[in-house]
Amino acid sequence: MKKKGGLRVLPLLVVCIFAFPINSFGAEKMWPGLAPVVNKDGSIKFVDKPIPYSMVPFGVPEGAKGYWGFKHEQIGFNRAPIIDTSKWTARDWVFEVMRQTGMDTPPLKDLINDQSFVLIDKKGTERWRDFTQYRKPYYGKDGIRYKNLVYMNAPADIRGLSLLVIKHMDVNKADDQWIYLPALRKVRRISAAQKMDSFAGTDLPNDEFDRNVDVDWTWEFLKEEIGDPAKPPFRDVYGKDLVGKWVKGRPLVWVKGTAKHKDWPINTIRACFDKEKVVQYYLEYLDKAGKTAITLVGSFYPDAPQNPLYRSYADWLVEDVRTGHKTWITADKGREPDKVYHNLISRDWSNKLYWYDTGYSDEFFTTRYMERGTR
Repeated sequence: MKKKGGLRVLPLLVVCIFAFPINSFGAEKMWPGLAPVVNKDGSIKFVDKPIPYSMVPFGVPEGAKGYWGFKHEQIGFNRAPIIDTSKWTARDWVFEVMRQTGMDTPPLKDLINDQSFVLIDKKGTERWRDFTQYRKPYYGKDGIRYKNLVYMNAPADIRGLSLLVIKHMDVNKADDQWIYLPALRKVRRISAAQKMDSFAGTDLPNDEFDRNVDVDWTWEFLKEEIGDPAKPPFRDVYGKDLVGKWVKGRPLVWVKGTAKHKDWPINTIRACFDKEKVVQYYLEYLDKAGKTAITLVGSFYPDAPQNPLYRSYADWLVEDVRTGHKTWITADKGREPDKVYHNLISRDWSNKLYWYDTGYSDEFFTTRYMERGTR
């Protein structure tokens, strides 16, 4: 991987290196990989499990290791079984989700993660869109919390579309967000007015990928209750079987967010959290008339199978209730739609590959890279 100057001096050479890493000339060659094995005492050891080149995401430096399934305290982290939230404000709940997904918790250095958007119309027809997420925490260096790039790989008509977010440590400073539109071959900065625009044809607004808790929203408590999957909204949402399993009998907290931007067509959020585990189970966007527009089921850090204190990523299930269109964000891949990498019910994702602490270049988090990408 060339340093920054290389892109200016030898752009064609760097693109060739990006598109055809050294290992690509021998597709049969396997990359190093480690798989977790849980011992009877609950400890985790790792065994060699090589990785086919075809499963290596673009941009992984030569010789970096991939991890099958989770690795203790890397992708997620341990949490106490019960967290005292009695003195939390409504804003604290939402900020905690941002802090977790912002990967403020060391020792993670970087992450590359392949996933898919599955777009589902009213008839149930699915369209798969594969993407790669590059995320790197900076822990306050240069005033930055983290940088995140979502890069679309497939299908061909949207390949190269990407969203770059730079999150600042200063909660009163707006995020820097850019989107690259391959059809126009232009990078455009996302303004506050565009945060409610749909990203890449999904049912999620740009705001959902990196919400600025303080700049764009004000927060208040709504209520506390015991979770009942037989009652609304849980009984009626896309993914109700999953959220029902999570919320049944759990102490829940509801908070409300009101957008500071009066011109946003969707200007209210209602979010539901586990009062003790501090995970988000459910979120909905409401329009100006107070009607539910978009629902989101998903938890960033559900329990891992052998470690009940461990939190890691899960899928998102999203529905635009106005149109009946749905979006499923999953670790499974469109090019292998029959293979399940991430089983949400059994909590088994041993077939899912994670790449972290690879040492990939900061060049990924630039508009110059968005324009060139893997083309």
